[in-house]
This record gives sequence, structure tokens and C-alpha cells, in this order.
Amino acid sequence: MLVKSMERLLQLTNVMREARRRLYRLKRKLLYPSSRDRLLFQLRFGRRNRLTIDTGKTSFQINTRSFTAKAHFYPLHARGGLYEAAVVRILEERCKPRSCFLDIGANVGFFTLLAAKLCYPGAVHAFELDPELVQEVYQNALLNQLENVYVVSGAVWETDGRFFCFSSYGNNKTMNILNNMSLTTSIWIPSLKIDSYCELQGINPSVIKIDVEGAEARVLSGMSDVLKGTETILVEVHPEMLPVFGDGLDKVIAPLQRAGFRLSIVRNHRGQDTPTFVPLSQAGPISQNCMLLGER
Repeated sequence: MLVKSMERLLQLTNVMREARRRLYRLKRKLLYPSSRDRLLFQLRFGRRNRLTIDTGKTSFQINTRSFTAKAHFYPLHARGGLYEAAVVRILEERCKPRSCFLDIGANVGFFTLLAAKLCYPGAVHAFELDPELVQEVYQNALLNQLENVYVVSGAVWETDGRFFCFSSYGNNKTMNILNNMSLTTSIWIPSLKIDSYCELQGINPSVIKIDVEGAEARVLSGMSDVLKGTETILVEVHPEMLPVFGDGLDKVIAPLQRAGFRLSIVRNHRGQDTPTFVPLSQAGPISQNCMLLGER
């Protein structure tokens, strides 16, 4: 009976893995819909391995050797744009010298580098699930000669000491810790709780950014003590991904309200330079990705 159940589980896992692969290929085609477009992208940006980001208040360099980094920042910056400009402006206002910043879901480290410049000599702690991206964050910190960046490899969660089977395939790396069971293509990633980490390090973060592709509620559940002393928190909310983790939007909002934050939605946080805010009570139903701002 147990063997049959495991076989069914493995079959289901394989079906889900193949569905993710097809979705990933579809997204790539939508992003670069033709072979010609993909070729033009490679011809234009393929050899650009370093990009200088100038926000107007500070500047830093990003290593763009990987396709992940290239897709994030080109051709947006080639057109004079700024990645998630509204979030950049919020951090420029809230990150003060000597303050402590947590970047939970750091990706290649864009906001880690920005905060490291703004908070210096305060510390920036970058948390990333994907070991390949961990290396990119570390390399970007070295590229900018930043000595106040601490890079942490692990899955930020509601508990310490849980191990997830992880694969770096696809766009949504967080969901892979729930779906992937192939030991031949995966590695084991330990979980950590922010409350435990901050207590161990003796730090009191004043600004936090969270982007964990659906695991927001689980991360917030493990940082109730830290939230009491945090002045500003930015949480990218993924309503369509929360149910994958057995959560709803209420489990994201409730811990922030209990911690005493005033909550608002950053309107069009990816596309505008000057952020505008809508109080959460006036925002209406949240059905798409959005940036939630909590402040005192």
C-alpha cells in the first residue's frame, strides 16, 4: 500500500514537473516570441557582462553574465529605465546610514546592493533559496567591494531546521521546494526562521524587503518578534501562489496588522518612478501581484 502511494506521488510529481517545464518554455516564448527576437537579444546584450546602475542617489554595478541577470535588467536599462523604480525610491527614503536591512528573496542582489550603499556602514543581510543566485549575490557584493553585505543560503520559513528538496529549474524557485522530489537533480536546502537568525546575530532590522513567490505568510509567521521593532517592510504579494502553500491573503496581512503597521499598496511598483500609495482599506480585492508597504 505504501509502495503504491509512493509510486502515485512520484507520478504526480513527474506530471507537475513536466507542466512547469512547459510553462517555463511558454513564458520564454512570450518574452522573446520568435527565434529572431531571441537572437537579436543575444546579439545586443550577450556580451554585456557588467551594468552600472545609477539611481540618482547612489550607483553600483551588477554582474550580468547570467541570462537571469540579463533578462532582469536588459533592455529596460538600455532604454534608460530603472528596475522597480518605485521600490528604489521608497528604499532611498527609508534606508538610513547605520541602519540594518534584510533582503529576503534577494535574487541576484539588486536591492541588496542598493541598501548596502544607502545603509553603510550598517549591515545588509541577503537571504536566497537558490544556490546559484546566492553565488551571484556574493559576486555582486565583491564586484562593488561591499564589506557590509552578509549572504545567507537557505529557505526562510516559519520554523528552523526543516529540509526542502530543491531544484533550480524554472521561474518560480520557491514552489520547487514543495514539488520537487527527484534526488538526482535536486539538493537539500535547510530552512531558517528570521526571529532565530536575528537573535543569533544580535541585529534589529529597521527595513525589510520580502519577495518569496507565494511563501510570504510562512516567512512572516517566523518573524513576529522582529516585526515589532521594524520601521518599514515591503512585501511582494503573490495572490495566485499563496494557495499553493495552503495560505490566503489574510495570513499575510494579519501578522503585519498585529505588529502595528499601517498598510498600503504601492501602485504600479514596477513601472513608475515616483511611488503612489493606496491605503489597503481602499485598495479593493487583490488578485494580482502587488507590493504591500507597511510603515509606522
